[in-house]
Amino acid sequence: MRQQSIDVKYNGLEPWIIISDIEKSIKRKLEAIGKPLGEWDITINYGIKTGLNDAFIISEEIKERLITNDPKSQEIILPILRGKDIRRNKIHFKNEYLINTHNGFIDAGNNKISPVNINDYPEIRNWLNSEEWNTRPDLGSSYDRLAKRTDKGVTPYNLRSLSYMDDF
Repeated sequence: MRQQSIDVKYNGLEPWIIISDIEKSIKRKLEAIGKPLGEWDITINYGIKTGLNDAFIISEEIKERLITNDPKSQEIILPILRGKDIRRNKIHFKNEYLINTHNGFIDAGNNKISPVNINDYPEIRNWLNSEEWNTRPDLGSSYDRLAKRTDKGVTPYNLRSLSYMDDF
């Protein structure tokens, strides 16, 4: 126990941390040359919660099929990175896409953007209504699962509202 113990100096004015002397040295060097995250002029948001990733996050193959059958679908299919796709020094894009049937938002120019009307995207509507993505039919039909989810918008086909949708 004595070999693994670390002395911690705590003065009450700053957060305490339990790290080795080597780690303390590295931390001091980083703090001397870096800018704390809290001082950056950025906003960190949670991300998009679909409430049903099986339906709204699709593969490259499904994306291509939807766009081939209805080119207008491309308007609301966006590449997506999830936290697990982001590493310290690189991004590992897994060729996954979000069907962005957003619930409407106010853009950077203070313009009101209306919710996506699923009827304008018949191929996307067909996909969301299909049983192809529904890997858990014991939980209900595709439409039932869309309708029952808590993270939905004005219709079962819309994503929940996000104040930062324009950032995407």
